[in-house]
Amino acid sequence: MRGPGRHIIITAGVFLTLCNWLALDEAPLPSIAGRTGPDAGQATALTTTINPAPTSLWAVKLAPGADPARVADRLGGEYVRAITVLDQHVLFRFPDTPASVSNIAQMLAVQPEVRWQELQVARQMHRRGRPAYNRFSDPLFPSQWHLLNSGQSGGANGEDINVFPVWDEGLFGGGVVVGVVDDGMQFNHPDLAVNYRSDLSRDFNGGDLNPSPTDTKQYHGTAVAGLIAARDNGLFGTGVAPRSATAALRLIAQPTTDAQEAEALGFKRDEIDIYNCSWGPEDSDQVAYHASGSLLQDTLQQCVRLGRGGLG
Repeated sequence: MRGPGRHIIITAGVFLTLCNWLALDEAPLPSIAGRTGPDAGQATALTTTINPAPTSLWAVKLAPGADPARVADRLGGEYVRAITVLDQHVLFRFPDTPASVSNIAQMLAVQPEVRWQELQVARQMHRRGRPAYNRFSDPLFPSQWHLLNSGQSGGANGEDINVFPVWDEGLFGGGVVVGVVDDGMQFNHPDLAVNYRSDLSRDFNGGDLNPSPTDTKQYHGTAVAGLIAARDNGLFGTGVAPRSATAALRLIAQPTTDAQEAEALGFKRDEIDIYNCSWGPEDSDQVAYHASGSLLQDTLQQCVRLGRGGLG
């Protein structure tokens, strides 16, 4: 059974709060294309010292019953697809966007069917944290000090996540699905395959159902999945919640738009219990924090209210 009191075993270093970068202080700068239309409210600014890359895509909220293909064609654009996690939200493409942002924004704003519009920009997210090992093995369990610290690595005895009392109660994450929103997952790894849910996984960079990494630099999601849910199978290491299921939501292998982030964080919201997001803007001498996009904010609010059949 799933419910508000369901337990999941987590590590502070890996299970960051849902997109913890959303809570960072914002220093508003002029947005490339602010929210306009009857449903706009206050414009959300993009706050980053790293220049985002404008795309030719526009997120548009249409009035109920509006035909998106007809609206796009009338404006000289292309209807790309619906934004699946938000009702009445679609993506339009205007090929001449880079040279005509203001004109397109004004054109959309005066259309009677358009309730809101915003240019999509692509930003590269950067991986958070560094796992102690790239691979874990049950014979090496004594070295996994984060699970049981006996001073084996020179640290203080007992300085671990205190997971054994939870395990002693028979809680190993069974029945809980964790969506690993990251740069992909090597889901056929012997320690991950048994817990992997292909029916809840997707590649939001490639637009397909295969969230596998495409090069050796994309190791982060696999490592995170292992820390969370590596199976206690006697072959490799054990995760913090070794009986939990994992869904791979490949997102940050490439620069992402607000629409992509929203669709990933709202994907299968009735079946995925936790979305793990160990990433954010680049860490550098020049702080590059920015607010979450309008679509992502709306999606998170909907997930809180409606996700998991209303449990949030």
